[in-house]
Amino acid sequence: MQKLSAVLFMLCTTLAQANDPLTALKKEVGRAGCEQDSQCRVLALGLKSCGGPELYWPWSVAEGNADKIGFLAKQYAEARAEQIKNSGELSDCSVVSHPAVVCSKKQCVLKSESAY
Repeated sequence: MQKLSAVLFMLCTTLAQANDPLTALKKEVGRAGCEQDSQCRVLALGLKSCGGPELYWPWSVAEGNADKIGFLAKQYAEARAEQIKNSGELSDCSVVSHPAVVCSKKQCVLKSESAY
């Protein structure tokens, strides 16, 4: 019986992850490989309870599909909005600044504010 419970748990977890827009988004973004800065983009991700994105991710037009990434990011933001609504989650309401992105060592990376 314990084996069956473990298998069912793993199956449910896998199915939940497969339907999770964040998991799909991570897969689509991949390693964000690049050859030059012009291939790199910044994705605003998630939603804070008082508005604005939770964070930013770098991604590459050389590896990711812009339409699919945009769609999945929107799905994730909608899921976060529902989660916030249902849980009553509060945020620190701090503004997460839109960072620059560069191609460094063949990977798109966010440029830290301290690097300016």
